[in-house]
Amino acid sequence: MVTVEWFDFVSMAKIVDKKLNPLLGTTSITMTPYQDTIHPYPLAFEPPLIEHASQAGTKGFRHRWEKLAYAFDLPDPTKFPRLPTLSDEDRLIGSRFVKVCRRLAAYSAINADSRLRLFDHGDVSTVELDYPSDEAFSAAALAFRQLHSGNEDAPFDKVKGRLFQALKDIPASERKSANATLQQWVSARGKLMNQLLETIVCRKAAPRDGPSDFPYSYNNIKPEELILTFQYGDVIHFSGERENLAALMEEEANEHYYKYAVLLAITGLSHLYFGFALLVEAAMSD
Repeated sequence: MVTVEWFDFVSMAKIVDKKLNPLLGTTSITMTPYQDTIHPYPLAFEPPLIEHASQAGTKGFRHRWEKLAYAFDLPDPTKFPRLPTLSDEDRLIGSRFVKVCRRLAAYSAINADSRLRLFDHGDVSTVELDYPSDEAFSAAALAFRQLHSGNEDAPFDKVKGRLFQALKDIPASERKSANATLQQWVSARGKLMNQLLETIVCRKAAPRDGPSDFPYSYNNIKPEELILTFQYGDVIHFSGERENLAALMEEEANEHYYKYAVLLAITGLSHLYFGFALLVEAAMSD
């Protein structure tokens, strides 16, 4: 295994190919981020809302859900039991959450094949970023905020709170299993707010004999903090986070790194919300 650290860029990789050029006396090395070495990984259910993905985006949906399955082994959300005592207001809030998820699943920023690549040519290193347009990213960030922020009217926290309340009214024989399922989705969401999905997978996939302080991929990224920095420093509001965002973007290499990291944070959580939307639909089913 190899660690790549350049400016704030942190990645843990596995060497997958070496080619010696005897004429030049050089060796070309191809590396794959450790979090990508798990693919392909079996899925217990189809990636949620993949029917809304673009033709090019379906690969990304599967790729993302293979990581989520590897990291959390989430249960099939469509198997969640019906909760008959959900009120009209509960259903209104749940339906809004589902509607925004289905809308976001079709957005180009979620479907884009975005990549961050670092090239080391010995004495010169360069970074390349394939990234959605500002317009596409801003649109996705605004829709994502409706699902994610506690200040919105129908975000994840409010929806799951109403589901937990309604769980109290179903038979005890179903309640324990349903509660455990709901807790599993809530726990996964909490972990994705603290670490990128890529970091979680990298830690799990890495050799177990590595040192405890090993620089796992993106281990310097705090997703919730970074999302707020972008949202309130530029994308949604130009307010209290603008100086923090400016500091992150001073170096071109760091600008690429943090822009890509916030996209990973939003995309990882969005896909979790897509799965949760199917759980909500199951709970509201007739």
